[in-house]
Amino acid sequence: MSRRSPEDFRHAVQKVESLYSTPQVLAKAMRLLRDPDVDLGEVTELIRHDAALAADLLHLSNSALFSRGGECADLHLAVQRLGMREVLRAIGLSLSKNVFGKGLVNYGISAAQYWGLSVLAGLMMEALARRSQREPEPAYLVGILHAIGRVLINEALQELGCRERWPGTVPLESWELDHVGFTHAEAGALLLMRWNFPEEIRQPIASQLGPPTTAASGSLTGMLRLTLALVQPVGVLVPPEALPLALTQQTLIWAGFRNWDELRQLMEAVQASFDTVRASFGM
Repeated sequence: MSRRSPEDFRHAVQKVESLYSTPQVLAKAMRLLRDPDVDLGEVTELIRHDAALAADLLHLSNSALFSRGGECADLHLAVQRLGMREVLRAIGLSLSKNVFGKGLVNYGISAAQYWGLSVLAGLMMEALARRSQREPEPAYLVGILHAIGRVLINEALQELGCRERWPGTVPLESWELDHVGFTHAEAGALLLMRWNFPEEIRQPIASQLGPPTTAASGSLTGMLRLTLALVQPVGVLVPPEALPLALTQQTLIWAGFRNWDELRQLMEAVQASFDTVRASFGM
């Protein structure tokens, strides 16, 4: 297929935008986080306009993942208890459930697999950022959002009447180019721009395809490419024994790990965090 742009599928873009309001709330919450004088009442009102998000945030504030003690049934109190940074994480998790908690027919990926891919990538990015002494919040959101372009491509394929599924035996981006003329990285960048996410989040997602070592070590793009080498498309981590097949020794050193055991320990911690999140959501 000739090279096309996500904008060529206007109906698919509009449908995705109309189906999901949580990404827009997340983008606005990110801007509020940058304000040192942020009013948590404003954050509460922002969340209150999205009923599913408000319900999720209340649920999460009472879960083992975020609980600060005592049952909380008031949204404003939940926001106060959590604080702005944890509210961002909770919104990201709600988004993962409501956007990524649906299967993608053309990708042959179930709802649980797509959700797992999103959350595992977010937690892996967060862990890598902390290890590199970078801000964890942007890294976490880049991981959560990295595959959102697949929603748009799935809609575009439905619009074309295409029922063919990605076979898993060819590179994903090659299959996307053959069938719609653009990749999920491009599609994701377009959606995030339309939802007014900052360049800090959009750029790594637009540049996610490629070898990790061709990006700067410790950059969000580099960390995302490394994450995608460690998280399989079906939403599970690469098995420990298969790591030397997923990464080269050069990539391991580039990423700042002294040996395979250091990387395995980080992945074990990410898996434990993922299990806690999954239990909180009942996924």
